[in-house]
Amino acid sequence: MAEVSPFVSHGCEDGNTEPYYFRTFERHIPVDTIFLRAVGTGRSSKGVVEQAIVERTKLAEEANKNVDEVWVVFDKDDAEKVPVNAIRFTDAFKIARQEKMSVAYSNEVFELWLLLHFTDVRSDKPIPRAAIYSKLETAIKSFESHNLFVYKHGKTEVIDALIELGSEATAIKRAEKLLTDIPPNWLKN
Repeated sequence: MAEVSPFVSHGCEDGNTEPYYFRTFERHIPVDTIFLRAVGTGRSSKGVVEQAIVERTKLAEEANKNVDEVWVVFDKDDAEKVPVNAIRFTDAFKIARQEKMSVAYSNEVFELWLLLHFTDVRSDKPIPRAAIYSKLETAIKSFESHNLFVYKHGKTEVIDALIELGSEATAIKRAEKLLTDIPPNWLKN
């Protein structure tokens, strides 16, 4: 197969919000410089990686090109509370590494990444998903233009508000800070 660089695929846990978020990247990418396909799977962490393998093969066959890079995106959810979920979460990392895929995950939900566009988040204790949703809604409502905003899980309006109001550069710095605060042996592979 012919090589075209870069050819990128994103496998996401969520079937709606996350793929929509990644598709917004296309408006910032010059035409014919990168091909991006975001696929929502509606599956758990391990299922996202397994589906990404299938999607990578399909995409390569459709385009008659190798896929240069694959990212899998999933939530940690409450993996540590349910042994089978913890195994699936750890397996997702192992399989992704074997398949040379990059991993992005959030603890506890993808919306944590969205929240980081607006505010700092402490790493000393987990924030339940309902609290993340509430904090995200409050952060967006703090802007006069969005004072009537209501967060609805799985709806793309939150991404539109994020693009208009949030700061990706600041979110990256906040995420890096959270990452440095993770205990060294937190995730063993």
